[in-house]
Amino acid sequence: GTDQISVGMLFKPAKVTPVGNAVTTNSGVFGFGNRQPLVQTFQQKSNNEVFTFAVNHFKSKGSCPSGSTSPDRDLKDGQSCWNATRVQAATELTAWLATNPTGSADKDVLIMGDLNAYAKEDPIVTLTNKGFVNLVEKFQGNRGYSYLFGGESGYLDHALASAALSPQVTYAMEWHINA
Repeated sequence: GTDQISVGMLFKPAKVTPVGNAVTTNSGVFGFGNRQPLVQTFQQKSNNEVFTFAVNHFKSKGSCPSGSTSPDRDLKDGQSCWNATRVQAATELTAWLATNPTGSADKDVLIMGDLNAYAKEDPIVTLTNKGFVNLVEKFQGNRGYSYLFGGESGYLDHALASAALSPQVTYAMEWHINA
């Protein structure tokens, strides 16, 4: 995309092998505001299992749009502005992933990234309502955080596994590099 912020992937070639090419989309909500997702299918070397990994960066909470009727205005519900755009991103991302954009029909899918929404906000609820399991919540409970600010802690960075992949995940935690 054209945004100054983009997403990328780091992986260990000794552990996984890419299957096919990474793909992205700039259609719909990913043409404005939300950074384009990057999706790659991998094969795990230890057991030949296949999974698809999607990294994302949803629209930030800052720079609220002008106009009192914009659906992205700050509704004073604690989710700040651009919430409607982030919900649309969650909806469009899961719909796009369901089309098997990498060519893999395997149902093991992992969504990770800065989704700019707390665990109980609409975008994350949208993903969990579509069957994705919040791995930070599952393994860290209310101790999960990715940053500290003004004495408050929380996480906008997420790892969500499809219903098929979730039982195979043995652990997840936040890496506190920004905390």
